[in-house]
Amino acid sequence: MTNEIKSATSVVTTNESTTVDNKNYDELIREFHRFWDVFPGIARLITKNHRILASNSIAAEKGFVEGAICAQVGTGPNAHRKCKLNKMFADKVGYTDRVLGDRVRGWVPVEGYDDVCVHFTVMIPESED
Repeated sequence: MTNEIKSATSVVTTNESTTVDNKNYDELIREFHRFWDVFPGIARLITKNHRILASNSIAAEKGFVEGAICAQVGTGPNAHRKCKLNKMFADKVGYTDRVLGDRVRGWVPVEGYDDVCVHFTVMIPESED
């Protein structure tokens, strides 16, 4: 685990707002849900410190819930292997990979927010004949 993952991040959620380190993300979270709740895979809105701000229902069912550290959730020791989150923030461009043969992972920066990204995983369907 990196020091960045261990760093303290204060997440405060009330009925009215979500604040991380005194920065309000309410509008961004609403927009995330507007676009990503219908995504046919796992989608989560994540801070630079790997803290989950929001997730779609598929991600939440897998344990990726608001306030959790994304790298501490998953299905085994290789679930977060070769994570490109830090690279995406450093380069300010999106990345995808296919570490596991049956899924594609992606990290996408969010315009106007240099400390937040969307991280998604989508299963590759079997070919339809």
